[in-house]
Amino acid sequence: MVLIVAGAWQLFQPSGRAPDFTLTDMNASIVRLSAYNGKVVLIDFMATWCGPCRTSVLGLKEIWKTYAHQIVMISISVDPAYDSISVLASWVNLYNVTWTHARDTSSPPVAQLYKVENIPTFIIIDKKGEIRYRHEGITEGWKEKLLEEVSELLKE
Repeated sequence: MVLIVAGAWQLFQPSGRAPDFTLTDMNASIVRLSAYNGKVVLIDFMATWCGPCRTSVLGLKEIWKTYAHQIVMISISVDPAYDSISVLASWVNLYNVTWTHARDTSSPPVAQLYKVENIPTFIIIDKKGEIRYRHEGITEGWKEKLLEEVSELLKE
């Protein structure tokens, strides 16, 4: 899969039910999307070498600080060959982040199930398991938009 690192914010129409997936996070715990039914889930498709992803992690930290006890947040590296467990652990330590991080090692890849072509890509799933928001790239105001969308879904 070839990914284009996105610098422009794009909103795509939601595409229905979120495909279930199972990954192993960097702490060797199983991450299964279906286990989070009834919760709002924010998925961040990223790679540690991606400049816009390095920029977005700071905004994601603010989102996590605001909603850590109300949502599930999962960052999925789309480049598991480069982002080994140790590289991903260094990323987590460098940015001092505490939400779930996993490598996209499933078959087919989770990024393929979600039709990810650019990184970062953010997917927000509602409590019923439906994809409600999908954004590719970052621009000014992206974090505020995600905060607004998460807040809206938490009220439903």
